[in-house]
Parts: sequence; C-alpha cells; structure tokens
Amino acid sequence: MRYESSGYAEYFGVEQNQNELEHFGIKGQKWGIRRYQNEDGSLTDEGKRRYTKGEGFTNDNRLKLNALLELGPKAVFKYGQSVRREENAKNPYKRKEGETKEAYKARIKKFDDDEKKKFDAESEKEKTLRDLGKRVNSFDKMNTDDQNKLLKEIKDTADEYDKIGDHDSRKIYDGLMDNYYQLQDKMKSNDLNSKFKNFDSLSTDDKFKMVDELDKEQNKELRENGTSERFETLNKKFHELRYKAGESRCRDIDNMKDGPEKDKKWEQLLADSAGYGQDSEYLPYLIDKMQKTSGDYLSGQYKTEGSRQAGEAVRKLDAEYLALSNEKRQLSSKMFKTSKDMKRISEIDDLQFNFFKDGKYDSAFNKYCEEVLKDMGMPVNEKTIDYITSVIIWN
Repeated sequence: MRYESSGYAEYFGVEQNQNELEHFGIKGQKWGIRRYQNEDGSLTDEGKRRYTKGEGFTNDNRLKLNALLELGPKAVFKYGQSVRREENAKNPYKRKEGETKEAYKARIKKFDDDEKKKFDAESEKEKTLRDLGKRVNSFDKMNTDDQNKLLKEIKDTADEYDKIGDHDSRKIYDGLMDNYYQLQDKMKSNDLNSKFKNFDSLSTDDKFKMVDELDKEQNKELRENGTSERFETLNKKFHELRYKAGESRCRDIDNMKDGPEKDKKWEQLLADSAGYGQDSEYLPYLIDKMQKTSGDYLSGQYKTEGSRQAGEAVRKLDAEYLALSNEKRQLSSKMFKTSKDMKRISEIDDLQFNFFKDGKYDSAFNKYCEEVLKDMGMPVNEKTIDYITSVIIWN
C-alpha cells in the first residue's frame, strides 16, 4: 500500500500526485513474445541497440554488454537476471532472499506506517495552508491584533518551507511571502487612512498643516529608503490630500461676500498657484469651476452669452490659422511642386508669421479670459488674466 499526498498546496497552485493505480506495458505486445530477445535467447537488432546505446546506461554498462554479446546469449541472459535482482532489491514490497514470512510482514508494516506518517504530515501541511488561505480572504474583517498574528503565522510557515528547499516547497514559500507583503502593505495603507479619516472635517488651515506633515514624512522615507512601496503610498496620499486642501481653500474664498477683500484673496491665491503651474493644488478646482460657470471654447460649449461671443471669436481665428496650416501641408506633400505652389507656400509662411504680430489674436483671447473670470466671480486684471490663460491652456 502506498501513501501519496493529495495536493497539500492547492491554495498556492502546486500540483501533487493523486492516489492512483498505474500499469505499464507495451501496446500490441503478445504473451510469451520478448521484445528484445529471440526464442534462443539471443538479442534482436533492436535489443542490441537498446542494451548498447540505451539512455540511462553508463559507459561501464555499455562496455560490459558489448563484451557479453561476444560471449553469447547465455551470458546476456545471466546479466539480465542480475540486473533484475538489483531492481527487485530496490522494491520495498519485494520479499528479500532468505527473509522469513514474519520478518517480511514486520518490515512491510513498518514501511507502511512510515509512509502513512508522511502522508498525514503532508495532509496536515495542506490543512494549515488551507486555513491560512481562508483567513487571508477575511483579513479586512480582522482587528489589528489578529492581523498581526496572521502575518506572523504566514511568515513562520514560509520559513518552514524555505528550509525544505525543494521545487514545490519553494513555490509555496514564494506564494506565502507574496501574501505576506501584500497584507503588510494593506495594513500600512489602512493605518494611513485611519490617521487621516477626520481630514474632511478639519479647517482649511489645519488641512494644510497635515499636508505639510505628510510631505515631510514622505521626503524622509525617500531619503532613507528611496522610492520604496511605502514612499509610493505616502506620495499618493499626499497628492490626494493636497488637492482636497486646495479645494477647501478655493471654496472658502467662493463663500466670501463679494467685494475688495474677496478679490484680494483670489489674486493672492492665483499668485501663489502660478509658481506651481500644473502641480498647483488649486488647479483641479479652478478648471472644474471654469467649466461649470463659463464653459470651454475648445469644445464650443458655453454657459453665458459673453463667453460664447468671445469664445467664438477665438475659435474663428483658430480656424483661419488651421486652414493655412492644412493648405501648406498639402502643398508641401506634393512630389512635384510648381513655381505657383512654391510662391503660395512662401505666402502662407508670411501670413502665419504675421498672424499674431498685430495683436489681434491676443486681444481676442484676452477678451475671452475676461469673460471667463467674470463668470467665475474673480477679479479681472493683468495678473488674473495671465493665470487663467495658463489654466485654459492646461485644460
């Protein structure tokens, strides 16, 4: 009776042999007919090739067989018997020569008991891994103490498989450690979310203080450990909270009463934001506010009549410039250009060069920016126009 593991690592996808009964034979083989020997015991041609060139034979075996072939079929037959005796000696269920019946039964019983112990041990390993797998799936529902306890069990189990060192054990070790690091990162992320769970209820100033603390923490992690997974987590959270703080600051100004004080606040915010460009914490809010109050000339969708008229004037000039560019591209793509074509290309170059020279386009675009600022309830001056121009371009 043989005991074999039924798949102690199914959770991690490691395949193991099932309990099975196997029989080996040669398809089409007739009873009493040998494959490699003739009736007189001599080797067939296939037998000679097998026993002199077969895979798994050492050079010593090949030399011995070649010598035996010279002595005749009886010598080969005796050699075959000795090989079979050696193979039988390796079979634990084969009764040894001179072994008594009682000794044979005792030896087989001990062998079966040892195999059963191995099987039970593998089954216990499988049960442990299945239990770990179920607990991993319910990790989010555990309290912190249970999560730490599970992480320790996973690490200890992985270390045990690492000591075994065979191929299947190594695959289980890798699977366990992948789970270990994933759950560890999840715990850190949960701790970070817990730390900032009351962020939305804070005042704007307190939000920016917390963002500054988080910025210091991520810079420290970057200096000590480089772009580690923890740094990536901190950096992601930093940008998320930074934009929330920026939105809070913009909403505070929006909720102020119209007047010089409100205009001053907007001017100061835009001045602070200009230095950061696309990285400004206020940019997402300003773009969203612009689209909701004024619209977008690029898409031709406007919210007010003033922004529509000014936007259409800019779109008309854009269309003129684009038409010149398309005409030039078509002429330039010709394989054989006439003198007329070359003259027209030169004219288009001059037109495009002078297109912005008279200030007509800048004037139209500034007019559109003024309408956008009015729609957004923001002051209209040179500084605010310059900033809202960059917002429109980034958008």
